[in-house]
Amino acid sequence: MNSNPFHSSPEASSTPCSLHPESLDRPTRADYENLLACLADVPRNVATRNARGVCLLRLGRYRESLDVYWPMALHPGTVNVRRDLPDEVLLNYASGLLASGLPSGCLDILGQLQDRDARMAVKLRDAIENWRRSLSFWCRMDWNLNRAEPTSSIIPVDFELGVWPPFGIVLPSKRPLAA
Repeated sequence: MNSNPFHSSPEASSTPCSLHPESLDRPTRADYENLLACLADVPRNVATRNARGVCLLRLGRYRESLDVYWPMALHPGTVNVRRDLPDEVLLNYASGLLASGLPSGCLDILGQLQDRDARMAVKLRDAIENWRRSLSFWCRMDWNLNRAEPTSSIIPVDFELGVWPPFGIVLPSKRPLAA
C-alpha cells in the first residue's frame, strides 16, 4: 500500500485525484482547491474532515475551517474538548481560532493537548506572545488580566497553518488534478 495518505486507490482511474501537499516543494492554491474538491466526494470521518479543515486553513478560509473543527473537536452542546481526538485535530482547530482573531480560544485548545510541546503548538504560542507584545499598554493589560482580545485582532504568523493527519486517506479518482 502506498504510504501517501492522499494517494488514490489502486482501482482508481488513470487520472488520479490525489495529492499530499507536504510531498510538494511548494503547494499552490490550486493544489489545495483540488484536494478540497476531492474531499467533497469521500465519506466524512476524522481524517477526511481534518484534511478538509487544513485545506481551508491554507486557503485563508479560516471561518470555514472553524465550521469543520468546531463540531468535531467539542462535545455537542458544550465547550468541552473531546479527549479522544488526535492532537493534530486540536492543533488545527487552534490554528483556525488564532487565524480568526481568537487567541484566547487558541490558548484554551492548546491547553488540552496531550503533547503541549508539539512544534505547531510552540509556533502558535510564540505568535500569540509576539502579538501580545505589540499591543498598546492598555490592551496588553486587558489581555494579561482578563484575556480579552481587542476586537478585530489580527495575529501575524510567519509559518504555514495546519498539521496534516498522520493517518491514511484514500480518495476516489473522479476529478483530474489541475495542471
